[in-house]
Amino acid sequence: MESGRETLSYRMLLDPLLSQALHFASQRHAGQNWKGSKHPYFHHLLGVLDLLVRIGDLQDQTTLLAGILHDTLEDTTTTPLELKQFFGKEVAAVVLELSDNPAHTEAERWQAQIDHAPTLSPAAACVKIADKTANLRDLYELQIPWDKEKRLAYLDWGVRVVAGCRRANEALAAHFDQLVAEIKKLEGIA
Repeated sequence: MESGRETLSYRMLLDPLLSQALHFASQRHAGQNWKGSKHPYFHHLLGVLDLLVRIGDLQDQTTLLAGILHDTLEDTTTTPLELKQFFGKEVAAVVLELSDNPAHTEAERWQAQIDHAPTLSPAAACVKIADKTANLRDLYELQIPWDKEKRLAYLDWGVRVVAGCRRANEALAAHFDQLVAEIKKLEGIA
């Protein structure tokens, strides 16, 4: 058996709070699709969790729970109080760190994420790297019909956000860098 990665996967299935978070997120994101695709949104959350565990080798329950729940405040009717009641104040605080202000325009939210990235807690920074990695991977693997200019703007933004978070987990940052290099090659830019 490999290191703690396989053991963690098995333990995750038995962890009642992680199971509860998976169920909670699947219910809250029910009917949502990722970035206008036919891909159920919940798959994105599983992708983030997979990156945290498999690439980041993370075992911290707060980080894993935040990875599962990171979009619930932005994209569902979930409240911070609900997260605190169901998953504890630490998890709620990390998810709040990761949540954009819905009153801001997209450009303002993008800039706020760049500006805020260096101040994120280690748990939030790990989730942010995994989220940006999953987003970019899915953008290309699912062939979301964005024009090249929009794809490259999204790529540049992701790189700028992750630049502020890299310190949190070298393996996640290196995996992100590898994906960016593959995308640049695919897009014909160096």
